[in-house]
Order: sequence, then C-alpha cells, then structure tokens
Amino acid sequence: MPASARQRLVLALAFVAASALVVWYANQVFPHVRDLTQGWNQVYLFPMMSPVGADFRPGVYFPGSLLAMGKDPYVGSGLWYPPFSALLFLPYQILDADPAYSAHVLLLVLLTIASVGCSIRIAESALPNSESSRGTTDSGVSIPLFLSLTFLTISSYGFLFNVERGNIDIYPLAFSLAGLWILIRKPRGLWLQVLCFSAAAHLKVYPAVLFLLLLWRHGRKSLVPIVVINAAFLLCLGPGPAQHFIETLSGVAASPGVWVGNHSAASFAQMLNGFIGERGGPAIPSVILYGLPLMIWLATVWVLLRRKYSEFGAVWLFASSVPLMNLIPSTSHDYKLVLLSAPFAMLLVFLLEHYVVSGQRLPLAQIAVACVLLVFLSVSYVMLPSVLGNKYPFIIGTQALLLWSLLTVPSGTEAGLVPDLGG
Repeated sequence: MPASARQRLVLALAFVAASALVVWYANQVFPHVRDLTQGWNQVYLFPMMSPVGADFRPGVYFPGSLLAMGKDPYVGSGLWYPPFSALLFLPYQILDADPAYSAHVLLLVLLTIASVGCSIRIAESALPNSESSRGTTDSGVSIPLFLSLTFLTISSYGFLFNVERGNIDIYPLAFSLAGLWILIRKPRGLWLQVLCFSAAAHLKVYPAVLFLLLLWRHGRKSLVPIVVINAAFLLCLGPGPAQHFIETLSGVAASPGVWVGNHSAASFAQMLNGFIGERGGPAIPSVILYGLPLMIWLATVWVLLRRKYSEFGAVWLFASSVPLMNLIPSTSHDYKLVLLSAPFAMLLVFLLEHYVVSGQRLPLAQIAVACVLLVFLSVSYVMLPSVLGNKYPFIIGTQALLLWSLLTVPSGTEAGLVPDLGG
C-alpha cells in the first residue's frame, strides 16, 4: 500500500481514469474493429431511429408548437411529461425542428458537464470539517476527478443514447442538483429549494422522492411551499392538460417497453422470468424486484435519519435516491443512465477523502468496486454477454455500494484529520 497521502491519491485517481479509458475504448473504438474480416464497421450501441431526436421531436418540440398555437399540447403529440415541460421548452419554437434539436444537444452536453462538476463541488462542501483543510480538496483532486468523470460520462453508452434520442433526463438532474446546492449553501431559502426540486419533478416525475430531503431539513415548514408550488406547476397550462397528463402517465406506467435496454424493475422482471421460464424454472414475483431497491434505499434512509440531519447526510441521501429513480419507474430506458453520474461523483469524493486520510485498504476496495460498476453501466449491452445486458443488477450493486460505504466512511469530525500531502 502507498505510504504517503499523495501516492494514495494518485493510485485512487488512476482507477477512475482507467475506467474512463475502458469505457471510451468499449464504446468508441472496439465496435469499429470487432470483426476484422469486415474491415472498419459502423458502430452499433443501441437501436437508432430516424430522424435523429426521436424523443425530442414528439415529446418536446411538437408539444411546444401546439402550445404556441393555443392548443392542448397533449392532444395529437407524443407528450407524456408534465405540463410544465411544454412551458419550459417553449423557447425552442423560435427555431425550426432540426436546428432546435441541435441546440438541444448542445444544452445536453453542457448540462451533463455542469452536473458532474456541481456534484463534485457539492460533495466537497459537505465533507466533515469542510471549513478546515481536507485531504482531497487541498491536494487539487477536484480537477482530475472532474476531467476523468466528465470524459467517462460523455463517452458512455447512456449519454450517447440520450443525445441520439434527444431525451431530457439531464434537465431534472440539473434542477435537482441546483436544489441540493441551495439546500446546503443557503439553507434558509426554503421556497427556492422547493422551486428547484419541484421543477425537476415536473419535468420527470421521479425526482419527487427528493422532497424527503426538504422534509428532513425543514420539517413541516416545507409542506405549504411543496403543495403550493407543485399545484402551480401542475396547473400551469390549466386543468385540461393536467388531467391529460395524469391519464397519459397512467397508460405509460401500465405498459413498459420490455427490452434489454429498459433497466426498470418491471422490465427486468419480465425478461428474467422469460429466461427462467424457457428453462422450466419457477417465476419470480415482480414485487421482489421492486422490493429489493426499495429495501436498500429504506435501509440507507434509516441509517441517515438515525444520525440526524447534516450536510454530509443530505448529500448521501440525494446520491442514494438517484438509483431508485432509475429502477422504480416502469420505463427507464438506458439513456436515463446519465443520472448516475451525480451519485458516482459524490461517492468518489467521499471515498477518495477517506482513503487519502486513512490509508486503509477498505476505501480503496470500494473505489475499485465503484469503477467496475461504472464500466458495466457505461458500456453498451452489445459489448456484454446477454445475461449481463440489462443494467438492473449493476444499479442494485450501486445502491448496495452506497449503503456499504455509508456504513464505513466517517461522517464526524474524525474524518477531518488531514495528513501531509507533500510526500
């Protein structure tokens, strides 16, 4: 084991950088040369649709066109996002559909990069004894960690899939991170915090789980702002679109698209039971596959609530809630994997700090496990054996790693003892 803190930091960051290179090679190089007899091959990572932006056009741009004409955006379009989304993306109407998609892609890239950086910054600000010197931030770890994770994320299969479809999952992540940042830096700004988390929940419904953060921090004081702001967002286009959204959402939840690239519990349950059924095995109740991520999340919440509120705990609750957002909704296509960049960035900041300060082997092992999970989550299912194609088991593994790390990473003042990084 490296003797000095700086050597430990270099070793840990090397793991992260190596996983980024593996992801880049698996998604950007290997698919071109996997069959040498055919020469240079076109990359296939996911089923592509034509024209490009198959989610953006019917789900973002066309509803805005209807809204601009004074019509209900849910009638005759592919919109199943909440009404607030049609209002938020209305400025795309100043452009035609193709340049609007190009502008959307640029924003997806910028928001993804910003989300990685913001996640690292939030985690650093929540480190125990954060106002004193610390093992990782004072050694300049932020920049190499940010560059490695950003390179890994924008090279990942999930991000490329997200861009090809023009999906909007990175927007609710960005709003959620803004809410978390305000919660930590401006804890008295309750209404602004609720506004950010509510905006995220009214782009995609799943960030509503983060209202638990507001209740933990502010208690019953948060109930009135949550009710008022969410009612305003739901009814921002009137009662008709609100009703149509609820009806559309119910239909989508009841009919998930079952395929290897949908990592939800509902999709994985049907795929797993199909695999088992072909071999004469008994079916596994889908409630078990729904219950497993809920149980891990509830165990994490229980541990955090017992420790009482802290900035450290708030960040950990946020990070532990994101994988739940991937697994519980019945439709979670793999372009939604971009959400996981935030919890991995936060987790790695905490683990790097623990390893650099303590020099113990356990946090280094946890960093290695995180990097392995990152690789499996970031490469296309076509690069993996069919039995490992669906990402559900790896997201469960991410939840388990977050809980395991929570139980081992110091959360009190003893984590702030900083070694000399000059060696």
